[in-house]
Amino acid sequence: MSVKTIVLIILGIVAVLLIANLIIVLHNYLKTNKKYRAEAEERLQAQQRRKKREMEEILSVIKGTGFTGEEVEQRLDYIESSFEKNGGEALEELNVKNREKFGQRRTFKWNGLFYRTDVIKFDESDKPFMVISCTDDENYAKIGLMDDIDVFGFELSDSELDRHVRCALGLERY
Repeated sequence: MSVKTIVLIILGIVAVLLIANLIIVLHNYLKTNKKYRAEAEERLQAQQRRKKREMEEILSVIKGTGFTGEEVEQRLDYIESSFEKNGGEALEELNVKNREKFGQRRTFKWNGLFYRTDVIKFDESDKPFMVISCTDDENYAKIGLMDDIDVFGFELSDSELDRHVRCALGLERY
């Protein structure tokens, strides 16, 4: 057997091994990709189920207001705009995870304190209310843990809502 034949045999064996290795890598990639897509689909479905539960909870709270869900959102948006109008700084990056998970609203910082508005329903009443919550601890604000400091009905005018915000911020007396 010549040296040339031996080299060709060795090159053939190396080529077969490389092709086999490539097939194994490709198979593992496809298997991993399929697993990743299945996990991503599962996460998406879990998120959709969570959002559906949140919407059902919100709708059950909104029932007693006499307002539609869109109108309730507009009232809460108005309170948030009043925070900003009175000097509050919207902290978009604060508490993002819990805002998404529990449907909490944005947090605002004013004069070293953290504020948020939301809807609350008391056990002894079918009627839900809007609430302004506050904390002086940034670590609590980061996880959305605040004390309710003012509660009021949905029927208030814009000027009355502005006054509640100004009182909560300490700009006016109750």
